[in-house]
Amino acid sequence: MDKQRLEQIVALAIERALGLEEAEKYVQGGELSKDVLLPVARAVAQLSRSFTERAEFQVGYLDELHYRKAYLLYYLPINVPKTWALLNELSAKPKLYLKGPIRVLDLGAGPGAATLGVLFHPLCGADIAEFFAVDRVTAVLADYEWIVSRLAQKLQRRHVIKTFAARLETVKFDGEFDIIILSNVINELARIKPRLVFDKVAEFLSLLSWQGSLLIVEPALKSAAIRLMKLRDALVEKCAVKIYSPCPAQSPCPMLATTDWCHSEVFWYRPRIVAQIDKLIGNRRDTLSFSYLIIRRDGHNLAELLSDAPLWRTVGKVHKQKGKSVCYCCGLGKYAPVVKLKREAADKSFEKLRRGEYLHFSFSERGAEVKIGAEDFFKSYGSYLVDEDMQDM
Repeated sequence: MDKQRLEQIVALAIERALGLEEAEKYVQGGELSKDVLLPVARAVAQLSRSFTERAEFQVGYLDELHYRKAYLLYYLPINVPKTWALLNELSAKPKLYLKGPIRVLDLGAGPGAATLGVLFHPLCGADIAEFFAVDRVTAVLADYEWIVSRLAQKLQRRHVIKTFAARLETVKFDGEFDIIILSNVINELARIKPRLVFDKVAEFLSLLSWQGSLLIVEPALKSAAIRLMKLRDALVEKCAVKIYSPCPAQSPCPMLATTDWCHSEVFWYRPRIVAQIDKLIGNRRDTLSFSYLIIRRDGHNLAELLSDAPLWRTVGKVHKQKGKSVCYCCGLGKYAPVVKLKREAADKSFEKLRRGEYLHFSFSERGAEVKIGAEDFFKSYGSYLVDEDMQDM
């Protein structure tokens, strides 16, 4: 997601939270005053402690105005590119593009970060018919409707917005949806009513149209990611679903037998207001980290669409050790360190791998390691989470 799109969203968020005058100042290149942002930064710091499990989770935190402002100005621009990234991966093959009007269900919608990611993305074409937004807080749904409707008008997208003030554990829907999004929802629901998580996700899967997709985005926290990995295995086993991504295989998650956890990382343009708040709270978000699942009703799997050969996916970054380069990868039902010796590495493509790339290679096993030799073939299909122009930011 590029700078122009994201700053357009930020300007609307500032106008909603702080008023038109502050938004115009920001659009003209000015920084918001410290007096204005300091209360926002304090609320962001408090929310951060709650989200990262360093403080007690506050149910219905968006009922409070200072938290809603903090979410609009900080977490909204952070979360929009995450949905955009998943839609990039979902649209890796043109035949998967959605045609005609679509129905989008945003569960735990907040002020609309996930919906805004959908609204901008070319995957969804020119006609987005209906957005259904569910959140327990009525006030935040007013923020959702205000921001989404204004952005849709700017983009000249035909749209209908329907909001529902309801708890996820009780909400019911009829009909089918082309995109259903759970963004930072399971982490919160699991801390309130953990036994409901599987049942509700299974119920939402049943609402997908034949070419519909369920997108789940969660924090990169170890606890949240492992919870999602376990949910993934339960859905594959009990609901007979097929994971579109990130998993290259449908066998039980091999990482659950380790102390590691599956998460992704993408580069992004950090908006000026996020940089200002980061400075006030001593943070820095140069990249966005998250864990995720994409499940399609039609059973497509990204790795199978990319190649007829079994693929691996890089789960970590390449680390240089004495005499070799190592990258942890998932594939063929295994989670293993993939090794390339420096003396056999005339081609430097392995050393340039990033987290989230899909790979095909021949190898030999050496104990727990998977070794790519000088004579082995090696091909990367790249990562589909980011746009090409964001790769080197």
